[in-house]
Amino acid sequence: MEARKGEPIGAPHWLVRKPLLLLDSWQNRAMFLLACAALLLPTALPDLDRAASPLTPREQRELGVGTWVPDVTCAGLEGAPFNWRDVAGEKGTVLALTSVTCPVGQKLFPELARTEAWAKQLGFGFVHVGVQGLDDTAALGAHGERHGLEAPIVQDTDGALARALDARTTTEVFVVDARGTLRYRGAVNDQYGIGFALPAARQHYLRDALVALATGREVEVPATTAPGCVIEHEGGDAQEGGDVTYARDISRLLQRSCVECHREGGVAPFALDTFEAVSRRASMLLSVIDEGLMPPWFAAHTGGGKSPWANDRSLLPGERERLARWIEAGKPEGDRAHLPLARRPNDAAWALGEPDAIFSMPRAFEVPAEGRVDYQYFAVPTGLEQDAWIDAIEVRPGSIDVVHHVIAYALPAEAFKNGRFKRWDLLDERRGFFAAWAPGAEPASYPEGHARLLRAGTVLMFELHYTPTGTARTDRSAVGVHFASTDPEWRPAHVVRTAGISNRSFRIPAGAEGHADSAVGIAVRDLRITSFMPHMHLRGRSFQFDHVTARGERRTVLDVPRYDFNWQLAYDLKEPLELRAGERIDVWALFDNSSKNFANPAPDRAVRWGPDTDDEMLIGFVDYVLASEDPTLAPDDPQFVVLEPRVQRHLKGIADKNGGVVPRTEVPQSSRESFDKLDFDGDGKLVAEELTTLGD
Repeated sequence: MEARKGEPIGAPHWLVRKPLLLLDSWQNRAMFLLACAALLLPTALPDLDRAASPLTPREQRELGVGTWVPDVTCAGLEGAPFNWRDVAGEKGTVLALTSVTCPVGQKLFPELARTEAWAKQLGFGFVHVGVQGLDDTAALGAHGERHGLEAPIVQDTDGALARALDARTTTEVFVVDARGTLRYRGAVNDQYGIGFALPAARQHYLRDALVALATGREVEVPATTAPGCVIEHEGGDAQEGGDVTYARDISRLLQRSCVECHREGGVAPFALDTFEAVSRRASMLLSVIDEGLMPPWFAAHTGGGKSPWANDRSLLPGERERLARWIEAGKPEGDRAHLPLARRPNDAAWALGEPDAIFSMPRAFEVPAEGRVDYQYFAVPTGLEQDAWIDAIEVRPGSIDVVHHVIAYALPAEAFKNGRFKRWDLLDERRGFFAAWAPGAEPASYPEGHARLLRAGTVLMFELHYTPTGTARTDRSAVGVHFASTDPEWRPAHVVRTAGISNRSFRIPAGAEGHADSAVGIAVRDLRITSFMPHMHLRGRSFQFDHVTARGERRTVLDVPRYDFNWQLAYDLKEPLELRAGERIDVWALFDNSSKNFANPAPDRAVRWGPDTDDEMLIGFVDYVLASEDPTLAPDDPQFVVLEPRVQRHLKGIADKNGGVVPRTEVPQSSRESFDKLDFDGDGKLVAEELTTLGD
């Protein structure tokens, strides 16, 4: 930005030229100082959370959600010692940070006063906490009288309670359940932020959390950012709460990261929800964590301190160390009164509620007790008579202990006849990807305004991989969908599309320990990538997605150094990856076809692309939306051009023969649709600038 005469660089001209509009009250002067700090000293201060927004599961754990909150004694307004647990309710306690001099916090006082009385009726204690002596006792007392507060107000003068909670801003509220577990932290609601105020709140985060806990349900949004004044922490980090015990620490760690699957009736083979079960497997737990096998998350960090993934399951460094310290200390059980409340497992038939339509396998499949089961394919007609827009998809395995994975492809009806495949050219796994499930996978639920098209007459192809477990089972898996709209004229703001960036022409030599291959996907419009999913079979060793700009600048966006066929995981971005037309995603795969790969079924033979487990695949699935939707563009028209290495070599050969130009007339008829998408200026030839998209 060019600075105007007499203005400091970096400050918007309206902020400097119209100070009287901003400084007409001391509250606005405080906001002015916050804005200046954010604009002029971005490296000297913590990032300001300007608005309340939900945090990812990993960010929630980083902020201590799900951990035990230690006892901390503060001082009441009369000077007497006060412990927040003294006023705990039957359902738990709300700790609301308070500063009468915080501009954002002041606006929240009326809502907090209303919530205080309402929370008490639900069975919660309530405490207002003056932050680190920012306000004197008289000011806090006057604040309580002014707003009719009946709950205790305490002074956290030395910041001990703020450190125990790892509090970040003066507007945060904390909800601790009846067993001392932090179940919610963040904003009261989303009505106020730094620099804005809405007429009314759209999200009532605190109230929703209290209702959920009062009725025995999980809190839907366990943590948010909380715009307010940043708290200065002095005198050390957040308290650890003394020696590590199972009851207080390890039980909560496992509840957050393991018990979802490791419980009675869960997908895992054994439960980890009691002291006896965990103490007998403690060393094994630490071993699989250190080997990178559990929790199931295989993305390496690709730079920066924070994870870019919305669904990152990996343990925090401190969590692993806490488990190790517990084992070294002899695995003390601790006081059973400190055990967390049992979480109600989501054993409902459908995690997202009853679907609008359910598509099931036409018949049950008998899974034998032993041996190996080849991939099974089932044609499942949807019966849709008109196009439908889908905003949530859930795959439900029929017998969870033997279903290794399910992948569903949406294919045109002409691919099938009498329930059997008749056109295998339409069954290419790279096309029509619709949904997938593997242990640990979550249902696909798209943001508001996003939806995927399901065409009338579509037939779903179920690809199922079964793993016998010693006991015969019967499976009839299904896919459930939720309709955003069944009106064929309706269209979402953002159409969710999937590209399969793949290479089907590779050949892995027999015994090859490190065979590398690749493919390129070129964006033909400006778009935003929301998710990645690598797919290989038993010889898959590692997988990588690179973003390459039209100028050739390369950055790795997903690195899976230890690919595991047993976990078909998608990696969902917190913030979409922007691609301009002409930029590309390169996928790189490394295969181990040697005898050193213990899962290799036949190291003595060369391997090519194929649908069976003994064959191989190289597909990098990418979910994306267009940066700007085009209503004239078919929703299922792919906006990536996928080029295998042999095609790249062929095009470069044509370019070398023609002085760096690829004429359309020399491209095979079958490839001209892709050629036209790459020919951005529409002149019937690819020239040097366009050829840069063909790969290195």
